[in-house]
Amino acid sequence: MFTGKQDENIKFSVLKTIAGFLNSDGGKLIIGYDEKNKRFTGLQEDYNISKWADQDGFKKELWDYLEANIPKKIIDSCIDLDFDNIDNKDLAIIDVKRLFDFPVYIKKNFYIRRKNRTEPLEDPSEADTYRKEHF
Repeated sequence: MFTGKQDENIKFSVLKTIAGFLNSDGGKLIIGYDEKNKRFTGLQEDYNISKWADQDGFKKELWDYLEANIPKKIIDSCIDLDFDNIDNKDLAIIDVKRLFDFPVYIKKNFYIRRKNRTEPLEDPSEADTYRKEHF
C-alpha cells in the first residue's frame, strides 16, 4: 500500500469509484481507511509524496486530477471534499451526489456501483439498458 511514490492505479481506482457514484446512487469514498484490515491508515503517506506535503497539497492534487478527467461543471455541482481526524490520522471524505443529467465515462469506460464495488459495464446492451433506466 505504501510505496513512497504516487501510484496511478490507486489514483485511477479513486477516479472510477467517483464515476461509479456519479452514474449510480451517489456515495461517500473515504481515503485513509484500510477496509481490508479494518484500520485507519490516515493520509500522512499521501502528504509525504505530495509536492506540498500537507492537506492543502493533497487537496490541490486531488482536485487537479479530477478536473483532468471529469468536467468541472460536474465536479462543482456533485463532488464535495471534507477531512476528518480519527485516532490522530487525517481522512479525506469525498461525498459524491448522483448525476441525473447524463452518464460519465472515464477513458471511454462506463462505471457503476453495485453494492460496495465499482464495475465497468462492458456489454454494450447492458450499458445501454442501464443508461436508459437511469438518465
